[in-house]
Amino acid sequence: MKAALFVTLSATLLGGCGSDSPAGLSGGTPQCLGSALSGTWNRQDVADLLTLTTACTGTSVYCGQSFSFTAPSGAGGDSTVQIQTSNNNAGCLPAGAYNCTFATNGTQLNLNCGAGTVVYTR
Repeated sequence: MKAALFVTLSATLLGGCGSDSPAGLSGGTPQCLGSALSGTWNRQDVADLLTLTTACTGTSVYCGQSFSFTAPSGAGGDSTVQIQTSNNNAGCLPAGAYNCTFATNGTQLNLNCGAGTVVYTR
């Protein structure tokens, strides 16, 4: 089963921010504002809701995850995702740091944290 991230993490957390600092913070200011990835995403193969915020944080219902991430630029790219909590359900990544790739066209989010692409839709 593909790793759900939060990333399920998932999600779409980007939006032209380009911060390299953890949780996308620079001087305490959120760096994900206006993100094309922010909002709630649905996963079809398992009952999951992935929520990504404009403050570079997120949650996954199925995986019981809360996480933070750095913001790639534009509507996709590489991001470091730091999962703080996880229930370790099948296919869910445990707590830790992961290099993930996000891509979105606005209605579909593709998330890959090394175990294959997980697809979410709005």
